[in-house]
Amino acid sequence: MKFYCWLKIKSKKKAGFTLVETLIALAITGIVAVSITSTMYQFQSASNSNYVHVTAVTQVENGVYYINRDVQSAQTVTPQGTFGFPLTLSWVDWDTNTTNTVTYSLQADTAPLTTYSLMRTLNQNPASAVARFIISYPSCSTTVTANTSARSSVLRVASTSTFPPVGALQIPGESQLVTYSSKTSTSFTGIPTSGSGSLTLAHTIGDSVKTYSSSCGYTSADHKFILQLTSCVGHQGKQQEETRQLVIIPRPGS
Repeated sequence: MKFYCWLKIKSKKKAGFTLVETLIALAITGIVAVSITSTMYQFQSASNSNYVHVTAVTQVENGVYYINRDVQSAQTVTPQGTFGFPLTLSWVDWDTNTTNTVTYSLQADTAPLTTYSLMRTLNQNPASAVARFIISYPSCSTTVTANTSARSSVLRVASTSTFPPVGALQIPGESQLVTYSSKTSTSFTGIPTSGSGSLTLAHTIGDSVKTYSSSCGYTSADHKFILQLTSCVGHQGKQQEETRQLVIIPRPGS
């Protein structure tokens, strides 16, 4: 009898998990899996956002660096076109007494991108890209047709037909450019609800909306060259714009 009881107790000790224990284990595993997935998604999202920001900053600062350096050396400054590009700069080298000519032009990036590459040509050398993803669009405008609250992701306007598929907008009162990642025939959509490129003010019917474009200009009266350059980068649903504005004094003699 004792031997039988000992076998019975031993067999109980070897029994598997109960249904309740199995369900608890599955629940804990599910919670851990969801937590890990959520953390990985947040990490990936932050990584994409950081990549977009760094790329935009790098591109716009590259363009500013080269133009700033060449304008400070230039004795003649000749902006052309509506926004100042092509921009031609020339000067006589101090050491060799040779004339150098640099031309900056905007070349459309490969579709589906709607941005441009800033190309630099020195004398007769082949052109090279010094910055990419630069915004430059023909001037167009429209008006707001429905009252819009701050931080809205949609801006309703009279018509978007002349505006590019994605881009940046100048709206009175906004301290920064307002960006959009898509549009319909009568509204700009995909506007960030916070941070860079967002609507920070409420806008009413009749407010003007214009495209933004990188531009440069030179005034001989006060001997100043004004540069405004913006890079717009998008990657996996994230979009970032970086703008730099400079006032440069060219070399005496321009």
